[in-house]
Amino acid sequence: LKHMRMAHTGERSDDGLPPIKQRLQVLACDVVVVAKSHVDVSRRAADGSTGALAIRDAYSGLSLTFPFSRTTQKKVEECLKWFVGVGWTKKPQLLVKTDCADNLKNAIKECGFVADTSLPNRFPHNSHLERSVQTTKSCQRASVLQGGTPTNSWGACYWYSSIALNISQKAPLQPHEKDANGKPLPGFEDKAQMTTWEAHFGEPFNGPLQPFGLSLI
Repeated sequence: LKHMRMAHTGERSDDGLPPIKQRLQVLACDVVVVAKSHVDVSRRAADGSTGALAIRDAYSGLSLTFPFSRTTQKKVEECLKWFVGVGWTKKPQLLVKTDCADNLKNAIKECGFVADTSLPNRFPHNSHLERSVQTTKSCQRASVLQGGTPTNSWGACYWYSSIALNISQKAPLQPHEKDANGKPLPGFEDKAQMTTWEAHFGEPFNGPLQPFGLSLI
C-alpha cells in the first residue's frame, strides 16, 4: 500500500515528493477545448484546430500550447516528446501531472514517464497549469485583436502567445527558493531575475521580437 499513489483534488503544500530543483523534473499537461467538434465551425480555427494541449515545466515555468485537430493519444505523445526534447527516453522518473483522461494517462505511460493524476470532474486539476492556460488565452485574444487578424486565427496565435509569455514573464520560485514574503533566498537571486525561457534553456531568447499578424510581404 505504501507504493500506491492516491489521486488528489488540488495543489498541496507537501505531497511527499522531493523538492523541484531542475527542469524536466515535474511537468503538467492538460487539454484546452475550444471547439467541441469539427462541425462547430464558429469556433474552429482556420487551420482546422479544435483545441490545444498545454504543457508546463514546474521548475522553469516554461509553458507551450500545441494546437491540434484531434486530441489523440499519439498526438499527446508527440507533444510530450517534443517538449522534453532529445533524451526523452532517459527520463523514467519524470513526473507528469494531469487529469484522468485516458488519452493523457496512456500517452504519459507510453513515453515511459510517471503520471500523477487528479480526480476527474473536480476543480482544480492543476492550479499552476490552469492559471498559465488562462494567461495564454488572454494573451492570445489580445494579440489577435491588436494584429487585426480573424478570430479563427487563434490556432496560430496560441503558439505565438506561449512564446511571447515565456520570454517576458519571470520564472517562478519554488518553496525552498524563497522566504515567507516571496523574496528569493541567498543563491536564488539570479533565477528571480530570469524569464521562464532563460530558466529553462539557460540563455536569453535571441529570436526576432515581432507582433502577431506582422506582414512579411
